[in-house]
This record gives sequence, C-alpha cells and structure tokens, in this order.
Amino acid sequence: TAYYLAAEHGLRNIAVVGPGIVGMPMAAMLAHARILEGSTEPATVTVIQRNSPTSGWKVDSINQGRSPIGGIEPDLDRVVSESVAAGLLKASHGYADARDADMILICTQTDKRGMEPDYGPLFEALNGIAAELVQRPAGNVPLVVFESTLAPSTMMSLVKELFARHGLQEGRDV
Repeated sequence: TAYYLAAEHGLRNIAVVGPGIVGMPMAAMLAHARILEGSTEPATVTVIQRNSPTSGWKVDSINQGRSPIGGIEPDLDRVVSESVAAGLLKASHGYADARDADMILICTQTDKRGMEPDYGPLFEALNGIAAELVQRPAGNVPLVVFESTLAPSTMMSLVKELFARHGLQEGRDV
C-alpha cells in the first residue's frame, strides 16, 4: 500500500507524531534518506509534539538540530543536525502541519492503567490529526501508520470509529 501511494501520488511530506525512542529515529532516518518517490525534491519530515510541560521542549531541540532522546541511538544527533540543516526535518507543536502529509506515522506512547492500555496520548494525537485531515487538500489520502502499541482489534473498534466521528472514512479519506 505504501509503495502504491508513493508511486501514484508521490511522497512529498511525512509527519511523525511523537519524537520519543521510536518516533525520533524514524523521523530522522526518513529525512536523511532523501526519499524521491514521485518528485525531484526529497520528501520533508515534520515531527509533531504536543506542547506539554514535560515534552514541549522537544520541538526547540529538534529545530536546533539536536535529538531529544539523548544518547540512546548512536549518531542520531548528527543525522538530526544534517537533516535540519538541509531543510528536510523540522518539528512543530501544531497538528495542522500534518494536514497535507502523504504519510503520517503515529509514534505515541501507550501507557498502562492497571492491566488495561491507557490510550490517552494516542487519542489526543489522533483527534488532533483527524481535525486537521478534514481540511486536507483535495485528492490527498494520507497513509496512516501506527508504530504505537495497540491491543488486538483496537484499529477496527476504536481508531476507525474515532476517524469516522470526524467524517473520515478508511479507504476514502485515510
């Protein structure tokens, strides 16, 4: 499906929601790869981080060319710095930056509440993304990829319903 999307419409903009230990390396490597699917210009990557008291600082860190996850990934600071300097990687607090994305990677944390998953951060991000996707450019049907831990059937029961509440239908709008 991802190849079809890129071949048919090109891959110009990628949004990565959540610059943690999964999302930040993913965003940096996608930007650094200089993907040229359907375009002569490399795809740009925008990292989206909610402006929370504990994590809002990550946006400034990324935009200054530094990885917010420290030394967890060897050489990540260099890749982030080079990608930001090349104009291929940036970060934002606004979900509006995903509005015209061709691909959106959801890399939010999944906490636990007792024995149940706590999808609070995931649904906060999805509601922000969905609210913007209803205003997306005509003909743009982004591929949404989940890199977050989800319980079985969550996609069909919760995520699909969330998008539907925003008027977004799987296969037509996302």
